[in-house]
Amino acid sequence: MEPTDTASLPPFFALLIPSFFALLILCSIMFLACDYNITSSPNYTHICIYNINMYFGILLLVILSICIFVYYRLTKIECFEPAIGAETNQSVNVIVSRYNEKLAWTKKAPYNKYKYIVYNKGTNDDFEKKYISNVLKLPNVGRESHTYLYHIVNNYDNLADINVFLPGSIDTNHKVFKKHNFATKLLNYIEKYKNAVFLSFGNIKENDITQEFHNFKVDAYSSTTAENRKQNAEYAIRKSQFRPFQTWLHNNIGSEKVPYVIHYGIFSVNKKDILKKPKSYYEKLLKLVSDHSNPEDGHYFEKSWGAVFYPLNNTHVVLDPDVVDPFKGRY
Repeated sequence: MEPTDTASLPPFFALLIPSFFALLILCSIMFLACDYNITSSPNYTHICIYNINMYFGILLLVILSICIFVYYRLTKIECFEPAIGAETNQSVNVIVSRYNEKLAWTKKAPYNKYKYIVYNKGTNDDFEKKYISNVLKLPNVGRESHTYLYHIVNNYDNLADINVFLPGSIDTNHKVFKKHNFATKLLNYIEKYKNAVFLSFGNIKENDITQEFHNFKVDAYSSTTAENRKQNAEYAIRKSQFRPFQTWLHNNIGSEKVPYVIHYGIFSVNKKDILKKPKSYYEKLLKLVSDHSNPEDGHYFEKSWGAVFYPLNNTHVVLDPDVVDPFKGRY
C-alpha cells in the first residue's frame, strides 16, 4: 500500500494534532507547577499530582482516541501489512482482463496492496487507474482465457515469480457467483503461504475433473455482469470443435487425472509451473480462443486451469472446505 502523505490529511485532523501536543505541554507545565509547591504543603503535592495524573491522563486518552477515529473515518485509509512481493524477493504480477468494468475494487483492501496490469478489451478506458501500472489494448475475443494465455505467451521469458489472474468483474454482486469472496480469499492465502496459490473447489467426483464435468457444454451464454451486458448482450456461442468438456480436455490438454478446479477465472500460479511446458503449448491453446468474442472453448478453459498447468509442483494448492462449486451436481 502506498504510504500516507501527511500533507493530505483533512483540515480537522490537522488541527487536532497540534491541539493534542499543546495539551501535552500544558500537562507538563501544570505538573511542574505542582512540583514547585511541594515545599509549601506536602499534602497539596500528593493531591495535585494525583489529580493531574488521573484527569489529564483520561483527557489525553480521549483526545488521542478522537484523533484516530476522525482520521480513519475521514480518510478511509486501511492499514495492512505489505503485499507478498514486498515481504520477499519474489516478483508479483496481477493480470486483469477488463471489458467494461470500472475496477473500483482495486482501491479497496486487500486489493490496494497491489499494482495491476490491465488488458482492456472494451471500447472505453473509463476505469479506476490509481493502482494500475500498465494498460494494454486487446481485441474483444476469447473472454478472460484469451487474456491470460496472451499474457503468458507474450511474457514467457519475463514472467513474474507469482502470477495472479483476475477478471475485471470480481466485484459483481451475483446471487450465484461470489467472485469477490473467492478473490479475497485467494489473496489472503497468497500472503499466508508467501507463494502462488491455486484455490480449488473440494469434493471433485473421483478426484477427476473429467468425471465431474464430462458432459458439460455451452449452447448459449450472456455475461453475468450488468456493466458488460450494456456493452454487449450477445448470447451466441462459437461452438468448439471438440465437445462436451471431457472430449475437449483430452484433445487439447491431455488425459491426466486432475483433481483441481475453479470457476470465475480467478487463480494464481508460480512461474516455475508455467515454464514446465514450452511456449508452443500455450500458443496452441491461445489459438483456440482467438477468433470469437464468446467461444465455447473459453468456458472450458474456466474449468481447466488446474489441468493447463498440471502438475502444480511449485504452486501451493488449497482445497478450502468453504469454497464450494455453486453448480455442484448440475452437470
